Amino acid sequence: LFVINGEFIASQSAALAEQLMTVPTGERAKTLWRKVLSRSPDASETMAAQQYIGEMVDELTAEGNDFQSAKRAAWSSLTKTHISSNEFTHLD
Repeated sequence: LFVINGEFIASQSAALAEQLMTVPTGERAKTLWRKVLSRSPDASETMAAQQYIGEMVDELTAEGNDFQSAKRAAWSSLTKTHISSNEFTHLD
């Protein structure tokens, strides 16, 4: 639970999301996977990431958040998911 809910992970996810905002939109998923998981995403992972970001941005803007803040929050959330994943925390 510390990894999922800890302030350190939240701040690191937000910082990486800020870095991702400087990357061209089409390269963000690939950059995230490379930085966190040290590999490129496959096609289905890229599509899932794009769908997640799109849905999250839609939801956050519907709640009254501005578009840029919604994008940052969505990428921060996806980044947090990756940092919390078994692939990140365990070596095979």
